[in-house]
Amino acid sequence: MEKNSQDVCPLLSVIWNNLNKRDFFVADIGQIVNSRDLLKLALRYAHTVKFSKKFDQCVAVPIIADRTIHTIAAIIGTIISGHAFATISISQPASRIEACVKELNTTAVLCGTHLNENEAGRFLEILSASKNELSNDQIDINAKNDQLLYILFTSGSTGKPKGVMCSHNNILNTLVWSHDYLKWNKNDCVGVASQFSFDISMFDFFISMFKGIPLVILEKPNDPRVVLNQINKHNITSIFSVPFFFSQFLHGNLINQINESSLKRIISGGDFFPPSDLLAWLNTCPQLELYNVWGPTETSIVNTMYKVSADDIALLSSGQNCSVGKTHPRMMFSLIEPDNEEPTVISGNTGEIAMFGESVSLGYLNNPQLNKSKYFNYRGEKAFRTGDLGTLKNNLLFIEARIGRQVKIAGHRIDLAEVEAAVTASSTIFASAAFTVEIVTGVKEIWCCVEANQSKIDIDIFKLKAEVRKKIPLYMVPKRFFALNKLPLNANGKIDRDLAKKLVSKENE
Repeated sequence: MEKNSQDVCPLLSVIWNNLNKRDFFVADIGQIVNSRDLLKLALRYAHTVKFSKKFDQCVAVPIIADRTIHTIAAIIGTIISGHAFATISISQPASRIEACVKELNTTAVLCGTHLNENEAGRFLEILSASKNELSNDQIDINAKNDQLLYILFTSGSTGKPKGVMCSHNNILNTLVWSHDYLKWNKNDCVGVASQFSFDISMFDFFISMFKGIPLVILEKPNDPRVVLNQINKHNITSIFSVPFFFSQFLHGNLINQINESSLKRIISGGDFFPPSDLLAWLNTCPQLELYNVWGPTETSIVNTMYKVSADDIALLSSGQNCSVGKTHPRMMFSLIEPDNEEPTVISGNTGEIAMFGESVSLGYLNNPQLNKSKYFNYRGEKAFRTGDLGTLKNNLLFIEARIGRQVKIAGHRIDLAEVEAAVTASSTIFASAAFTVEIVTGVKEIWCCVEANQSKIDIDIFKLKAEVRKKIPLYMVPKRFFALNKLPLNANGKIDRDLAKKLVSKENE
């Protein structure tokens, strides 16, 4: 069936042309390949996908992903063969991998790394790149705007992964919108700090392929010395990651060396950037472009972007978070009543953020109940309840809290992010993780794990608690503090608060 040219999304054709005609490289810890060699490997993966009957009926081709060029080639091969993809991290338990693959309606996975069958799951068939390349006349790069591009699995409150479905046009919209803020050029080089199962990495990947600029997969994102070596080796100019990634450079006393490197831009999102850490980056590296961004996976990776400047010094010095940016014709939002079951747009300046328009994804895979509660129509356009509370000040958006991180203690509504901000503001604390514990039936307390800003510092818990009392009301101050050598991180580099809670709860049973 012929496709109306007006309905065809140009995303894949641009990527295809760049791989064929532009000269850029992709690197991981083991190798560096140019764009043409990357395409050759991708065509071998495309051949596997095209001629394997295992993927004929699946919603998206599951790719076991790791920090390798093979994962990138597997993604490219899948999409140019006319299929959607779903990257699933190899670091996840086999049972979770199997659950995600089952949701995709297949029993096979595409191998985007070096692994054996036991690592991917006992009941899955692992398919690798073919020895043959898919021919050019078999390539399918004419996808429709609303055609599924990828599925990313995020954590669900029930423990069951949620598959978020993004279309070709969703991602094209994000890439075009970002150009208003980020002026990419041929001298740029993208450093990938995130797992390829995390949406930030999708921004890195598609920017590289869409703009035809180099991409380097960072070997050890949690080791700032190794990262700094890779920045210098490959002349990396831009890194997009969670705040914890950038705070590591302060913790390791390496931020001064950033000034001598090729890095010219950092983009931080996915969590609150501690104001003191952001201020340190701003003061120490004034030549850097510092962007504070926000956006859920369900609304195509990132939706607002704010360039931090000297104008924000006073705000950051007072311990307050800076803005994440403004609304945009391609990234429109409204504030709605957070507690209403029916979405109701408010006239005030604080409420739950609802995104609407072309950024809103296709929905959750096989989850009609959640789709009904989170997605809705707004002025004739698809909209999504983000679950984040925001405040507008002079048309700038400030993220106040994640609704799910608000708790009630003794009748007081408390934002755990605010508790963590007060704790982390202490000069001895690098990072913190606050959570609630039910000590007896119906009675909850706030506990908090902390990591010192230097490995040899012993945290004085009594002094810390006294400091925190000066910043927040007494009912918000954690009842108990626990000093850990290192706070646990999840696969996406964010603090794993659930695991931190389990670690200290076991010790105090």
